[in-house]
Amino acid sequence: MGTPVSPVDGTAYVCLTFALRSKDGTIRSVNVTPADFLSPSPDETGIVLASGQTNRSDVYLATNRTDVSQFEINLTYVGDSIPR
Repeated sequence: MGTPVSPVDGTAYVCLTFALRSKDGTIRSVNVTPADFLSPSPDETGIVLASGQTNRSDVYLATNRTDVSQFEINLTYVGDSIPR
């Protein structure tokens, strides 16, 4: 196996996780946000960005709770290849 070659075009692969919170703590939810690629974790959403590109995305989390008071976004990966 050789040395991995990074794309020269500046492509970035980004993985994000999301959490809903209430005054009592974290709310169980299922991430159903469309992704650009499959990440190693089903809780992550993968986005591909070209060099200099910005992106606006809609986030979809399924829950039966109505007491959501906060929304949290976490960057879990950014790199030049899809995480494994």
